[in-house]
Amino acid sequence: MLPKSKEKTKSSDVANFLTSTGFIFEMEVAEFLKNNNYQVMVNQKFLDLEKNKKRDIDIIAIKEINKILIHLIIECKQSLYKDWIFICSDKESPRYYYAVKHFPLIRDLRKSSIFDALHNFDRSIPLAQNYIAFHKRKGKKTSGKQIDECLFKLPKALLQVASNASSKVKNVFFPIGLFSGQMFIVNYNKKLLVKEKKLITYSIDFESRFYKPKKENINQNRLTDESFHYDPDEELEKTEINGITETAKLLGKRYQIDFINRTGLGEYLNLIEKEICKISSKKWTFNTVKRLKTKV
Repeated sequence: MLPKSKEKTKSSDVANFLTSTGFIFEMEVAEFLKNNNYQVMVNQKFLDLEKNKKRDIDIIAIKEINKILIHLIIECKQSLYKDWIFICSDKESPRYYYAVKHFPLIRDLRKSSIFDALHNFDRSIPLAQNYIAFHKRKGKKTSGKQIDECLFKLPKALLQVASNASSKVKNVFFPIGLFSGQMFIVNYNKKLLVKEKKLITYSIDFESRFYKPKKENINQNRLTDESFHYDPDEELEKTEINGITETAKLLGKRYQIDFINRTGLGEYLNLIEKEICKISSKKWTFNTVKRLKTKV
């Protein structure tokens, strides 16, 4: 007979434990999105071609507005003791037309005014060039791993979602890092300026030889890459890889990640929904760009 445990776990203990992790945060966000009429999918798999395996993205949310499908690709990050600090070095930060991820593609995006209403081009929203994480209890710099993961995970998950998006409707994709703590921007104009913000954008170039189409990417190189651990049980189907790499080529390397504080999610949803309503569906026509479809 097994001995009885001296102490029983209380339900409050379980609740406190889960609160300290990111699970409750993800559940709250998913419920909030559902209440705002989004179709929500939690812990969705995507293919990470660099690691040759499937990984999870926290939330994918979809909503149709103005005959356009909004796709929110969200990575939730919770921290009880960290704040995020974003450095804005440029006084007049550039804005990148090709950071707007959309299908069907608009070939001459620079000449088009279709997406001008999007916040991607709003210079009042800070566009950061660097970042650090701050431990509020210890009062010193700490690991920025959570931010790193958002920056390098979200483009991969977006490519998976975009490669499966319907070619019969108009699609816009927003990669989002949603943080439970406080976020600050820092810039310098004769003196140091620090402001708390609910929305901060970050522009990166996502480039990887594993995300290049087959002609440019020799997959056998993986077998000689010491940093790559090949697992034959997780071999990816060629059609799926091709669909993702072709999508990566079409969408380009420039990505703009939206970092949002949890208290700013409602404002952010209102913002992008108003922006989508201003897009002219008549000007945004379907073209002949062919995409290879994949399946998750």
